[in-house]
Amino acid sequence: MSKRKKKVAGKKLSVIYRSVDVLEPYAGNARTHSEEQVAQIVASIREFGWTNPVLIDPEGGIIAGHGRVMAACGDNLGQQAGCERGLG
Repeated sequence: MSKRKKKVAGKKLSVIYRSVDVLEPYAGNARTHSEEQVAQIVASIREFGWTNPVLIDPEGGIIAGHGRVMAACGDNLGQQAGCERGLG
């Protein structure tokens, strides 16, 4: 087992709910989403709900889930679940 896995294995994730308007996108995010992709994400959230939370740091910075946040902001989907890394 790698050292990284050993360090992470003992930590628990916390599920918290935050309004998407307080989350901060990572400026260095290399992934972009077209309007069509964001519309598809909106449709998926409406049909299935928030099945995949946004991963955020303790300060509310987005680590993963920029497209889901874009979908929520643009279509009034409200609060959503976020897994905050490094708690517990």
